[in-house]
Amino acid sequence: MPVNSADVTVIIPTIPERRELLARAYASVLAQSLPPAATFIIDDVNREGAATTRNKALDRVLTRWVAWLDDDDEFLPSHIEALVRGIRRSRVGMVYSYAQFVGGRDPLATSVDGKLVLPFGVPFGVEQRRHLREVGNFIPVTWLAETSLVKRVGGFPQPGTFTAVASGDCEDYGLLLRMLDAGADFHHVPEVTWRYHFHGANTGGRGSG
Repeated sequence: MPVNSADVTVIIPTIPERRELLARAYASVLAQSLPPAATFIIDDVNREGAATTRNKALDRVLTRWVAWLDDDDEFLPSHIEALVRGIRRSRVGMVYSYAQFVGGRDPLATSVDGKLVLPFGVPFGVEQRRHLREVGNFIPVTWLAETSLVKRVGGFPQPGTFTAVASGDCEDYGLLLRMLDAGADFHHVPEVTWRYHFHGANTGGRGSG
């Protein structure tokens, strides 16, 4: 691993029809100010689903940290550097930042008393933990975590195998709940470090591909 890279593996699940989107996502990884040690692009050619595809890649990860990127999104150049800095300083199991939304608004924002509440800049605490368990997900899968933690809880669960009050049965939400159940703590890095692109095939924060 080069001395100027982070101890991070980036995983990008994809499907054959999305080669142009994938090219943009991969280019954003190559443009990182602190590049990852490895990038795994996993092609779900057999349509096994996002959970199975992500877990296949997870089994191969040898770095301390793992980061996720959907093939239709992209990192801003500071993404890995900002999240590595955040996880080192906070000493928690997972850190997440916030996105620039292109073509729409945050699909996981919450409406409270008729007002749209965004999670940007709000530290993760008791209320955020309760929200995840009782209301729904507000953290897209573009986060960084300790690889050992993600593997220890079994990675991404299959749809329909966990109880979710809201946010459906998307596999990334299920993994967040698994990590909380294992006693993990999360930390919010109050920076915009990636782009979420709206398009006809978006799943609105409920799975990938």
